[in-house]
Amino acid sequence: MANKSNIIVDLSTLLKIPNKTLDELTEKVNLCIGSAIHDGISAKEEVIQIGIGIGTLSISLVDMQCKFTPSKELKATIKTCLNTKVDPLMLELEQALAEKLINICEEAI
Repeated sequence: MANKSNIIVDLSTLLKIPNKTLDELTEKVNLCIGSAIHDGISAKEEVIQIGIGIGTLSISLVDMQCKFTPSKELKATIKTCLNTKVDPLMLELEQALAEKLINICEEAI
């Protein structure tokens, strides 16, 4: 079975935002998606597409089938990670730590 990551927990740690706040954001996103579905039903559409920041979520209003199409940026991140085998989050955190250490050393001089 594949490893299941929890983006909410990762974002909470990375951004120093409480899990509860991000859970509330997720609830609001779900409400927005529900509203888009309602609008699609009202417009008698069979399929709706919703931009969700990291790609597009397509939902069939006939049989509830869902399809996710990643954004160009997410595709690039996926491709880079697969090709380089480097964890992009860890790389960013290491770079941020290095910058902070350099700043501390420069201030001490």
